[in-house]
Amino acid sequence: MSPFLKSSGFKDDQLIFLPISGLKGDNIKERKGTPDWFEGKTLLKTLDSVEIPRGCQDAALRIPMLDGYRDMGAIMAIGKVEQGTVRPGQKCIIMPINKVCTVHTTFINDEPMKFAKTGENVTLKMQGCTEDMLTKGFVLCSYPSDPVRVVTKFKGMMQIIELPEERPVLTKGYKAMIHCHVANEECEILKIYEACSMNNMKKKEKNPKFVRENSVAWVSIQLARPTAVDAFTGCSQLGRFTLRDEGRTIAIGKITELPKEESEKAKK
Repeated sequence: MSPFLKSSGFKDDQLIFLPISGLKGDNIKERKGTPDWFEGKTLLKTLDSVEIPRGCQDAALRIPMLDGYRDMGAIMAIGKVEQGTVRPGQKCIIMPINKVCTVHTTFINDEPMKFAKTGENVTLKMQGCTEDMLTKGFVLCSYPSDPVRVVTKFKGMMQIIELPEERPVLTKGYKAMIHCHVANEECEILKIYEACSMNNMKKKEKNPKFVRENSVAWVSIQLARPTAVDAFTGCSQLGRFTLRDEGRTIAIGKITELPKEESEKAKK
């Protein structure tokens, strides 16, 4: 796994390997059946020791919606806090539909909480919206300042992993499905600005007509519908994406730049 993860941009100090058995539960909660050569923590203790950057908790709220439903007349929303902190009584805006609403109650594991921080899965009792406004892929944001940007195109950097046999090269006009946070949209490659081989990142080709597998490409991508996303340097969880075609993941990447004019319209 190390060569693949390094080629995907991970560094040695960001990787943790540990032996576990999901079938028997070895080294997940307790150190039963753990090999003698391994002196590290169990899986759960490792996860508990991972520190979330403080900036993510203090930044503007970002909760990509997984689902919205009605429970005995109450409007409920399910999502994961990818950035910021959510509290009861907090005013929010749903993007990309620009619907202002209010969080009435915050639940974690069906227990009402005073707040929920970055990384926590939450169920929210909402006011001022309907369940169909909490569609999968929409993002609940801070209001009135700094909502997430809504765009129909962006620039990105991506690694080409695997292409279908019937389409062994990626060119301008290539259509696929893009997955960014929990949003799934049709997309099209508008332009390839630069490309290089994974084996030689310094030798870049300007404006190539196509790229093959095991290449890195800097591209412009057109989305079929306005979508709430962010640049990787903003909220990283909303700035990562994958491209899928013919049932396989053909590329993984990150959003490097959003159009200024579209982000300004979204804020208005």
